[in-house]
Amino acid sequence: MGPNQEDEAIAGFQRRLIKEAVAKKIAGDLLFSPNIGLSMRKWREYFGIKQSDLARLLGVSASVVSDYESGRRRSPGSLVIKRFIISLIEEDEKRGGKVFKTLAKMAGIQPFLNSVVDMREFPIPVGIEPFVELIEGTWLYKPPRKFTINGYTIIDSYAAIKNLSGSSEFILLFGSSTERALIFTKVSEGKSPMVALKVFDLKP
Repeated sequence: MGPNQEDEAIAGFQRRLIKEAVAKKIAGDLLFSPNIGLSMRKWREYFGIKQSDLARLLGVSASVVSDYESGRRRSPGSLVIKRFIISLIEEDEKRGGKVFKTLAKMAGIQPFLNSVVDMREFPIPVGIEPFVELIEGTWLYKPPRKFTINGYTIIDSYAAIKNLSGSSEFILLFGSSTERALIFTKVSEGKSPMVALKVFDLKP
Protein backbone atom coordinates (compact mmCIF):
# COMPACT_ATOMS: atom_id res chain seq x y z
CA MET A 1 0.00 0.00 0.00
CA GLY A 2 1.48 3.34 -1.09
CA PRO A 3 1.43 6.62 0.89
CA ASN A 4 -1.64 7.92 -0.96
CA GLN A 5 -3.52 4.69 -0.38
CA GLU A 6 -2.61 4.79 3.31
CA ASP A 7 -3.88 8.36 3.59
CA GLU A 8 -7.12 7.38 1.85
CA ALA A 9 -7.54 4.37 4.15
CA ILE A 10 -7.03 6.51 7.26
CA ALA A 11 -9.40 9.18 5.94
CA GLY A 12 -12.00 6.52 5.19
CA PHE A 13 -11.62 5.01 8.65
CA GLN A 14 -11.92 8.39 10.36
CA ARG A 15 -14.99 9.26 8.32
CA ARG A 16 -16.60 5.97 9.28
CA LEU A 17 -16.01 6.62 12.98
CA ILE A 18 -17.31 10.18 12.70
CA LYS A 19 -20.45 8.94 10.97
CA GLU A 20 -20.94 6.37 13.72
CA ALA A 21 -20.53 9.05 16.39
CA VAL A 22 -23.02 11.38 14.69
CA ALA A 23 -25.47 8.54 14.13
CA LYS A 24 -25.24 7.49 17.79
CA LYS A 25 -25.85 11.08 18.89
CA ILE A 26 -29.06 11.25 16.85
CA ALA A 27 -30.13 7.74 17.88
CA GLY A 28 -29.62 8.53 21.55
CA ASP A 29 -31.72 11.66 21.28
CA LEU A 30 -34.51 9.75 19.54
CA LEU A 31 -34.55 6.75 21.85
CA PHE A 32 -34.55 8.80 25.05
CA SER A 33 -37.07 11.31 23.79
CA PRO A 34 -40.53 11.20 25.42
CA ASN A 35 -41.93 11.83 21.94
CA ILE A 36 -39.95 10.14 19.17
CA GLY A 37 -42.18 11.62 16.47
CA LEU A 38 -41.41 15.19 17.50
CA SER A 39 -37.71 14.35 17.72
CA MET A 40 -37.81 12.90 14.21
CA ARG A 41 -39.35 16.12 12.99
CA LYS A 42 -36.73 18.16 14.84
CA TRP A 43 -33.86 16.26 13.22
CA ARG A 44 -35.46 16.29 9.77
CA GLU A 45 -35.87 20.05 9.94
CA TYR A 46 -32.38 20.48 11.39
CA PHE A 47 -31.00 18.69 8.33
CA GLY A 48 -33.25 20.82 6.12
CA ILE A 49 -35.02 17.89 4.49
CA LYS A 50 -38.65 18.04 3.37
CA GLN A 51 -41.14 15.38 4.42
CA SER A 52 -41.60 14.32 0.81
CA ASP A 53 -37.85 13.94 0.29
CA LEU A 54 -37.45 11.94 3.49
CA ALA A 55 -40.37 9.73 2.49
CA ARG A 56 -38.67 9.03 -0.84
CA LEU A 57 -35.43 8.12 0.92
CA LEU A 58 -37.26 5.80 3.32
CA GLY A 59 -39.35 4.26 0.58
CA VAL A 60 -42.67 5.25 2.17
CA SER A 61 -45.36 7.81 1.46
CA ALA A 62 -45.17 11.35 2.81
CA SER A 63 -48.27 10.64 4.89
CA VAL A 64 -46.39 7.91 6.78
CA VAL A 65 -43.64 10.37 7.73
CA SER A 66 -46.29 12.90 8.72
CA ASP A 67 -48.07 10.30 10.86
CA TYR A 68 -44.83 9.40 12.66
CA GLU A 69 -44.03 13.04 13.40
CA SER A 70 -47.55 13.88 14.58
CA GLY A 71 -47.91 10.78 16.73
CA ARG A 72 -50.80 9.38 14.71
CA ARG A 73 -48.72 6.30 13.97
CA ARG A 74 -47.02 4.11 16.55
CA SER A 75 -43.40 4.92 17.29
CA PRO A 76 -41.13 3.42 14.61
CA GLY A 77 -39.04 0.38 15.34
CA SER A 78 -35.26 0.22 15.44
CA LEU A 79 -34.94 -0.60 11.73
CA VAL A 80 -36.97 2.46 10.72
CA ILE A 81 -34.95 4.67 13.06
CA LYS A 82 -31.72 3.31 11.60
CA ARG A 83 -32.90 3.99 8.04
CA PHE A 84 -34.09 7.43 9.14
CA ILE A 85 -30.68 8.38 10.55
CA ILE A 86 -28.73 6.97 7.61
CA SER A 87 -31.01 8.81 5.19
CA LEU A 88 -30.46 12.13 6.97
CA ILE A 89 -26.69 11.77 6.92
CA GLU A 90 -26.42 10.50 3.35
CA GLU A 91 -28.75 13.17 1.99
CA ASP A 92 -26.78 15.86 3.80
CA GLU A 93 -23.54 14.49 2.34
CA LYS A 94 -24.99 14.85 -1.15
CA ARG A 95 -25.64 18.51 -0.34
CA GLY A 96 -22.10 19.14 0.86
CA GLY A 97 -22.29 17.75 4.39
CA LYS A 98 -22.69 21.08 6.19
CA VAL A 99 -24.91 19.71 8.98
CA PHE A 100 -22.86 16.54 9.29
CA LYS A 101 -19.64 18.54 9.72
CA THR A 102 -21.24 20.67 12.42
CA LEU A 103 -22.43 17.61 14.33
CA ALA A 104 -19.02 15.97 13.91
CA LYS A 105 -17.36 18.92 15.64
CA MET A 106 -19.93 18.76 18.43
CA ALA A 107 -19.15 15.06 18.93
CA GLY A 108 -15.67 16.07 20.11
CA ILE A 109 -13.84 12.94 18.97
CA GLN A 110 -11.12 14.53 16.83
CA PRO A 111 -8.34 13.94 19.42
CA PHE A 112 -9.40 10.30 19.50
CA LEU A 113 -9.41 10.06 15.70
CA ASN A 114 -5.91 11.55 15.55
CA SER A 115 -4.70 8.80 17.88
CA VAL A 116 -6.24 5.73 16.24
CA VAL A 117 -5.00 4.11 13.04
CA ASP A 118 -7.84 1.60 12.75
CA MET A 119 -10.62 0.16 14.86
CA ARG A 120 -13.00 -2.74 14.21
CA GLU A 121 -15.70 -4.66 16.01
CA PHE A 122 -16.01 -8.34 15.11
CA PRO A 123 -19.47 -9.71 14.25
CA ILE A 124 -18.69 -12.73 16.45
CA PRO A 125 -16.02 -13.29 19.15
CA VAL A 126 -12.61 -14.37 17.84
CA GLY A 127 -10.15 -16.57 19.71
CA ILE A 128 -7.04 -14.71 20.82
CA GLU A 129 -4.67 -17.46 19.67
CA PRO A 130 -5.77 -17.49 16.00
CA PHE A 131 -5.85 -13.68 16.08
CA VAL A 132 -2.23 -13.46 17.26
CA GLU A 133 -1.25 -16.00 14.63
CA LEU A 134 -3.07 -14.03 11.92
CA ILE A 135 -1.24 -10.79 12.72
CA GLU A 136 2.05 -12.72 13.08
CA GLY A 137 2.40 -11.66 16.69
CA THR A 138 4.85 -13.02 19.24
CA TRP A 139 3.74 -14.18 22.67
CA LEU A 140 5.60 -12.44 25.50
CA TYR A 141 3.08 -13.81 27.94
CA LYS A 142 0.55 -16.43 26.97
CA PRO A 143 -2.69 -16.40 28.99
CA PRO A 144 -3.30 -19.57 31.00
CA ARG A 145 -6.77 -20.00 29.57
CA LYS A 146 -8.38 -19.58 26.19
CA PHE A 147 -10.42 -16.45 25.72
CA THR A 148 -11.95 -14.45 22.91
CA ILE A 149 -11.90 -10.83 21.80
CA ASN A 150 -14.68 -8.78 20.24
CA GLY A 151 -12.55 -6.39 18.21
CA TYR A 152 -9.27 -4.54 17.93
CA THR A 153 -7.89 -1.01 18.04
CA ILE A 154 -4.61 0.00 16.39
CA ILE A 155 -3.20 2.98 18.29
CA ASP A 156 -0.53 5.52 17.44
CA SER A 157 1.11 5.47 20.86
CA TYR A 158 2.81 8.87 20.52
CA ALA A 159 -0.37 10.54 19.30
CA ALA A 160 -2.45 8.91 22.04
CA ILE A 161 -0.23 10.27 24.80
CA LYS A 162 -0.13 13.69 23.14
CA ASN A 163 -3.81 14.05 22.21
CA LEU A 164 -5.80 12.10 24.78
CA SER A 165 -6.30 13.24 28.34
CA GLY A 166 -8.33 11.68 31.12
CA SER A 167 -10.20 8.41 31.32
CA SER A 168 -13.18 9.69 29.32
CA GLU A 169 -10.99 9.97 26.21
CA PHE A 170 -8.73 6.96 26.72
CA ILE A 171 -11.72 4.70 27.33
CA LEU A 172 -12.81 5.32 23.73
CA LEU A 173 -9.91 3.10 22.67
CA PHE A 174 -11.92 0.12 23.90
CA GLY A 175 -14.80 0.75 21.51
CA SER A 176 -17.90 -1.22 22.45
CA SER A 177 -16.08 -3.89 24.48
CA THR A 178 -13.07 -4.14 26.77
CA GLU A 179 -12.51 -7.69 25.49
CA ARG A 180 -10.39 -6.54 22.58
CA ALA A 181 -6.86 -6.34 21.26
CA LEU A 182 -5.06 -3.02 21.69
CA ILE A 183 -2.24 -2.81 19.17
CA PHE A 184 0.24 0.02 19.71
CA THR A 185 2.41 1.39 16.90
CA LYS A 186 5.59 3.49 17.16
CA VAL A 187 6.69 1.70 20.30
CA SER A 188 10.41 1.42 20.98
CA GLU A 189 10.67 0.82 24.73
CA GLY A 190 7.16 -0.25 25.67
CA LYS A 191 6.54 2.80 27.85
CA SER A 192 3.84 4.45 25.76
CA PRO A 193 1.26 1.65 26.06
CA MET A 194 1.81 1.40 29.81
CA VAL A 195 1.32 5.14 30.28
CA ALA A 196 -1.88 4.99 28.24
CA LEU A 197 -3.23 2.05 30.22
CA LYS A 198 -2.35 3.44 33.64
CA VAL A 199 -4.17 6.75 33.28
CA PHE A 200 -7.49 5.11 34.03
CA ASP A 201 -8.74 2.22 36.15
CA LEU A 202 -10.42 0.09 33.47
CA LYS A 203 -8.21 -2.78 32.34
CA PRO A 204 -8.48 -4.80 29.12
